[in-house]
Amino acid sequence: MDERTPTPGADLTQAPRAIDLLRERSPYRPFLAAMSLSAIGDGIATAALVLYVQAIEGTGVAVGALLLTQTLPRLLGPLVGSLADRTNTLRMLIACDLGQVLVYGVIAATLPSLGPLLALVLVASFLYSGTSAARGALLPALVGEERLLSANVLLGAGFNFQVAIGPIVGGLLFATGGPDVALAVNAGTFMASAALLTLVRVVRVPDEAPLGLVAEARAALAFVWNEPTVRALLVSLTLGIAFLSLDNVALVFLVRDTLEGGPTAYGFVFGAYGVGMLLGSLLMLAWNPRSPVTLFLLALALMGTGTMLTGLAPALVAAAAFQALAGIGNSLDNASSDTLLQRTVPPQMMGRVFGLMAALAYAGYGVAAAIGGPLLDLTSPRFVFLVAGVGGLAVLPFAASALRRAGPPVQPGS
Repeated sequence: MDERTPTPGADLTQAPRAIDLLRERSPYRPFLAAMSLSAIGDGIATAALVLYVQAIEGTGVAVGALLLTQTLPRLLGPLVGSLADRTNTLRMLIACDLGQVLVYGVIAATLPSLGPLLALVLVASFLYSGTSAARGALLPALVGEERLLSANVLLGAGFNFQVAIGPIVGGLLFATGGPDVALAVNAGTFMASAALLTLVRVVRVPDEAPLGLVAEARAALAFVWNEPTVRALLVSLTLGIAFLSLDNVALVFLVRDTLEGGPTAYGFVFGAYGVGMLLGSLLMLAWNPRSPVTLFLLALALMGTGTMLTGLAPALVAAAAFQALAGIGNSLDNASSDTLLQRTVPPQMMGRVFGLMAALAYAGYGVAAAIGGPLLDLTSPRFVFLVAGVGGLAVLPFAASALRRAGPPVQPGS
């Protein structure tokens, strides 16, 4: 597999190890801590909301509706990314955190029925889409070109806590204190994240934004269409997510109905995926990889295999182990795809392209949520997992061929 051509002046063969970034006194450290803390809260909220909806409604369609509602605002990624390109991205991150404190606080205090719950989740998801675009746009200003892959590995490790620790804590809080306690803890993590972000000192010059939001979003779409590496990456991601995310609807039913586990068992199996993501980050820290393309293809292979095997798992422990395998792949995917974009996209367009990547990813999630619920109700959790895993593996040869044909990307500013 070919290596990507570095930006002129960036000596990637001498790039520092990811662990070296933690030893330096830099704005990256409080940024990493803030993103990791809010990620844990997200994991708590996701587990609590899925368990709550499953308890009050009891259908795959209802759980699918929750996941679909989380997805819809994130389809506005290019427009939200335009805001990130024309505003102070750090302030945008803090504002999105504080907005989610309010939304999740209301949910925890009222425990609404499905309709009002979905409306509140819609608002929280829109705020999260702002966080995704601003985070990706800000990172190059924090660490520089030659440190991007290392910084993304560490940031990925922090976000892996969302799946490794958050669901386990969420399941325990749900079982012992109820959904209101779990969601209140999540609101607290966003408050703490906002406080940590006030410690970050970094200057990122926003785009002068001579165009309107829609025109800027269209410019980002044109760039992606004409840049073969970015185009190949985003198409592959969208297809892979559309298949692999089918298991999001089925997991709670696989654990609770097929394998006869309780809320804590669901948190354990869900959390095993995040444990795998943490293991993937540790592997990358030891490996110190240079080629994000190789990482991306390996990620697809691991995610598809782990998902397929989860559907065949005879017991909870086996399901957790196979989820961990898929989680290792997800960790590699996060670091590799972010780095490919940050090495290819012009800085003044970074927020929009990251917003587009989020929009396409969540379009895949939306398709999976819309199909997964009815498919689950018509078949079984095991069948849904098998479809997800086999479909994810089917994307691998397409991705390998498309990225090989793309060749070295056009470099930012060239």
